[in-house]
Amino acid sequence: IERDLRRAGKRAIFLLLTRSPCDHVSQKSTADPQVLVDAFRSVLADRMLHVRYEDLIRDPYGESQRIVDFAPRMRSLDPAISGLSSTRFQGRNASIVEFVLKAAEKKGQQDSEDTPTRDVAQPGYRMEPKWDEYARVFGYGTHD
Repeated sequence: IERDLRRAGKRAIFLLLTRSPCDHVSQKSTADPQVLVDAFRSVLADRMLHVRYEDLIRDPYGESQRIVDFAPRMRSLDPAISGLSSTRFQGRNASIVEFVLKAAEKKGQQDSEDTPTRDVAQPGYRMEPKWDEYARVFGYGTHD
């Protein structure tokens, strides 16, 4: 997409949201991780901001500020300011900010209940080898 836009004389920026390859959602994905890595590498670094889902949930305000700093024309992720009034995602209808804050709250509750998580750092867990490069490129670490 970026290459086609550039050829047409258009200037675009992209946000890339990734999730740990050890997360159950990623493990069930039929996506080819190499395609994602290649797409990431094909876009100039100053045209793409990589946001890790786990960082967004852990620090929604800090990551939101990174996004606004990267895309200042947005001015804010506050729907009252930016006009991003609502989104429909997996049956939910909430502002983007509300959605991220609720997800972070839910994650915090799960963590406080000592819910086991699938993380690269857990001893004995080995993600599928096809995810190794994805993990390195997007900062999730590997068992190498």
